[in-house]
Amino acid sequence: MRNIYIILLIFSNSLLAAGFNCDIYDELSPIEEFICSDPQLNEADTRMSQAYFSLSRKIVDTETKKLFLYDQRKWLIKRNTEVSICSQPDCEIQFYNLRIKLLHPMSNISCNVSETGEFNVENLDSKINSKLPYLSCQRSINEIICANRLLRHVEGKVIELYTPFKKELSKDQATWIALRDEKLRNCDFACLWQFYKERIEFLIHYSFDES
Repeated sequence: MRNIYIILLIFSNSLLAAGFNCDIYDELSPIEEFICSDPQLNEADTRMSQAYFSLSRKIVDTETKKLFLYDQRKWLIKRNTEVSICSQPDCEIQFYNLRIKLLHPMSNISCNVSETGEFNVENLDSKINSKLPYLSCQRSINEIICANRLLRHVEGKVIELYTPFKKELSKDQATWIALRDEKLRNCDFACLWQFYKERIEFLIHYSFDES
């Protein structure tokens, strides 16, 4: 994993994006030492790092990749604060789990939109590391999402997290879809990314509350 760091550092000339090597103890920050000392937290950090790099490798658009890297750096800064002040049981793990669920591979989506504005989920058991074909886009909203790898990822995440609660959240989801369509036509990509993240975090918290 250290080699991945070095490669990323050469290309970005800035902060490392994710993960660290617990074996090189004298080079670790106090927060990293704390994470390394906790097996459960260390395992969560490894899973988060693997999910981040897996998704990052699939993003070919330069500007999208830059935004994704910038977002990860912001998350790492926030992580360092959250881990240092965390007082509730397992709150560090819960903080990591939110990020892992956002980044983790999800089901492929169809680029065809239903009359309700919802995307259809295809191959629920297949992972996103299989090639997702560029299907013909029939609507402008669909076309925007089809054209960007990260948007397809977060759209699929919303569907995946929403589906188990479709009955109780149908009206809320319809409202969100209408707002999504407006954002897709008028927002820049940074705005869209934040918009999707907020929805995904809401759905994750909702699933935690229901479980």
